[in-house]
Formats: sequence, C-alpha cells, structure tokens
Amino acid sequence: MNTLLLLLVIFGLGAIIISIHVFAESARTYDTEPGPDAHSIAEFHERSPLTRRSGNSADFPLSIDGIVVPADRRALPDRRKLAA
Repeated sequence: MNTLLLLLVIFGLGAIIISIHVFAESARTYDTEPGPDAHSIAEFHERSPLTRRSGNSADFPLSIDGIVVPADRRALPDRRKLAA
C-alpha cells in the first residue's frame, strides 16, 4: 500500500512539473504584438447576403490575389442546395 501511495505521489509530482513546463513554454512563446501580416478589423469589408447567396458559382481554375486555385476543394455537393 505504501508503494502504491509513493507511486501516486511521484506520478502526481511529475504531472505537476510537466504542466508547469508546458504553461511556461506557451507563455514565453505567446506573441502579444500583432505581426506585420496581421489583419485589422478595418481591413475587412462587410459582404451583403445578396452577393454571398446569389447562386453564382465560380469557374475553376480561378485566381485570387495572384494565387491560382486549380479546383474546388469541397467533395460534397453545395450545402446551400442541400439545406433548401
């Protein structure tokens, strides 16, 4: 019984030490200042529901901000048509 209690204490202390280490590492590497690629709320623009739900599909391949998107990544049919 004493051996079992000693093992529980050792494992408990080990778990506490590991959790302190993980917490300290995450606090040390957490960046509170936004980087140069961070977006501000002012950069986002409101989209109206009419333009989002117009039903116009995109023709692939398409280019967005200079990045070519070769194909649609969705494997399932359009969710909006399924919900209607």
